[in-house]
Order: sequence, then structure tokens, then C-alpha cells
Amino acid sequence: MWGDRGVGKTSLAIASAQNNLPTGVHPLVASCDSRSSALSLVKSIIEDLIGKDPLKPTLGLSAELALGPLKLAADRSTRDFEITNINDAVRLLSAGVDKWRENFRGFRPIVIVDEFDLLPEGERRYFGDLVKQIGDRQLMTTFMFCGVSESFEDLLAGHESAYRYIEAVQLERLYLDDAMEILKTGATALGLEVHPDHQLRAAQISDGFPHFIHLIGSSLFWEYYEDKSRATKLEPRHFETGIIRAVQSTEKRLQELYNKATRKYTGGWDYILWAAADHHQLNQSSTTIFDSYCRIVKDALRVKANDPASTLPEVVSSNEKRQDPFDRARFNTKMNALKNAPHGHVLRGSRSGWYRFGIPMLRGYCRLIAHRHGIRLGIEYPISKPYPTT
Repeated sequence: MWGDRGVGKTSLAIASAQNNLPTGVHPLVASCDSRSSALSLVKSIIEDLIGKDPLKPTLGLSAELALGPLKLAADRSTRDFEITNINDAVRLLSAGVDKWRENFRGFRPIVIVDEFDLLPEGERRYFGDLVKQIGDRQLMTTFMFCGVSESFEDLLAGHESAYRYIEAVQLERLYLDDAMEILKTGATALGLEVHPDHQLRAAQISDGFPHFIHLIGSSLFWEYYEDKSRATKLEPRHFETGIIRAVQSTEKRLQELYNKATRKYTGGWDYILWAAADHHQLNQSSTTIFDSYCRIVKDALRVKANDPASTLPEVVSSNEKRQDPFDRARFNTKMNALKNAPHGHVLRGSRSGWYRFGIPMLRGYCRLIAHRHGIRLGIEYPISKPYPTT
């Protein structure tokens, strides 16, 4: 299962695994990092299959035999198993699967290998060999690989023959109606109702990322329950304060990255990032982004004119050589700068004149910040997935 970070790969894998396991039994999860190896991961999976307690020390066995005045002592300790090659891995994995199935007859263990993209390419290729061996030997287990990638081939980087044993699933961002349904379902479960306008606005802000629609929903509901005025229904003020709460609750990494990109001695950086997050397509031409930028700046100038106390960021700072906010050369210079290290590489060029976010989830954070300042983004987002053409 592959796709952008934050689209819900791990959550979907766990939910689908639970539907195929007995009640109270969880899938086995192995998380990768840049220091992991395929064999070490397989070993940890086998230990989970046989129920080995990682906190329990290796057991020692001792015995004494008394022969008159003489005593003979023997000391034997259980030895940990080692995996040195693919044949050892498959043989021990098969034994671990059999052991697991003795306890849960009629089911097969499901193993989720998460953050698979962080595993070095050579180790991922080794997993391709493992998958082929699992398929050839018909082991009664299911592996689910989850990772951030732009293609299935880049993610697996494995044995060509392994592909016939794998079902590739690309997980994309949610359409608006799907995101709205998540918020509506959560509200219904709590005995509440969210106005359709707020459902739509929350879905637009979330930018198709389940993480953000859940965050907005949770923040909105907490604002309602903590409201001391005893409101009888969710009101617009709950939505607006919920957005503020969601911004404050966003993971620190996104906040730091956004601040690194925008907190500079010149102005206008926020508006360019907001413009890059305005359209529903991940890859955007500089012309499309500039059109969004002009609209957003005009909206911001109107807000500032109507509310002098507005906290909107500067459009142009006094120390800039180019004072016209709509100067295309100024815009282009800043767009290119956002690809560089001083700005956290928040944007990257996909091809000449085209841009996308280095971390797609930052798009959703940009939308949260923009809405916090009264600027709406994602208005042109498609409501639902189009019907397939015949």
C-alpha cells in the first residue's frame, strides 16, 4: 500500500487486518527505519508470532546431582536464534506461523510492515526475495507493506518475480464528500449535527488528508463540549474556535517547517505557500499558483482594510526593493527560494515551471493557517470522484 504521507495507509491496513482476525487479536506490526535490516525485521516478526516477551531475560536451566560427598552441577541456558540468510528466514518464519495458528485455528497471521520506504533500498530488495519465497512455499500468512512513494515499483525495489504475489494498492487523498462523511459520522455518533456548510469548509481545509479532517472534527467537538454557555447545537463560533484549536494541536514538525519557510525579513511568504496549497492537484504550474496568489492577496488586502487589527501576515515589507505585491518577478524569486534549504525545501520543482510540496501534508497545515486568518482555500476542490468513463 503506497501513497503520500498522511493519507491513512497505516490506519487502513490495521482496520482491514482487524476485519480478518478474531476479536481481540491484533495484527503484527513491524516499523522500519533507516537502520533496519530485512533479517532483523523478520526476526522480530517471528518473535511476535511465537509470543516471545522482549522484556523477559533468556531463561537458564540448572541441575545438581548428589553422589555421596560429591556434587555434579550442570548449567544450560536457552539460546537465542539467529537468521543469517533468506532460507533461515523463511524456515523460521514458517515455524512461527505454524505456532501462531495453533492458537488461532482457522485464521492466518497478518503482518504489517510500516514505514517501508525508510528501509534502505538494498534491504527492500531483500524483502522482495522473501515475498517470493513466502509465495512459492505457500506460507499461511499475509504481509501488508505500507510506505510513502510515488510508485509501487519505487516502494518495493524487489525481485521481479515477487510482483505476482503482491496486490498493489495506491491510497489517494479523500474527495470532499468522503471527508464530509467522516465528520458527519463522528457527529452523529455523539448525538450532534454539523451544518453542511461547516462540513464542506472542514473538508476543503483538510485537503483530502484524513489526519486533518479528524483533527478538525475533534477540535470542533471539544469546543462544543467545553462551551460553558450550554449551547444546544454546534454554532459558527464553535467552528471558528475549533480551527484555532486545530492549528495549536497540529504536529510540531509541520509548524516548524512552516515557520522556517515564512518567518523571514521580507513579506509575502505565507501567501505564496497558501497559493501553492489552493488547488486540489498536487503538481501545479507557476502560472496557476500565481493566479491563486493574486486572488488570495486581494482577499487579504480587503480583510486588512475592513479590520485594521487583523493579524494577517505582511504582504510586502518595508525593506523590499520591489514593493508591488503583484510583481511577477518578485513572485518568481520567492517561489524559487522556497525550494532551497533556508526555507526548509518546502517546495520542489517537479519539472520546468511546475511545483509541489516536499511534504504534501504541509498543504493541509497551510489551509488551516489561511482559514485561521479568514482566507478560504480549496474552493475549486472536486466534490466527489468522477464516475469511470466507458
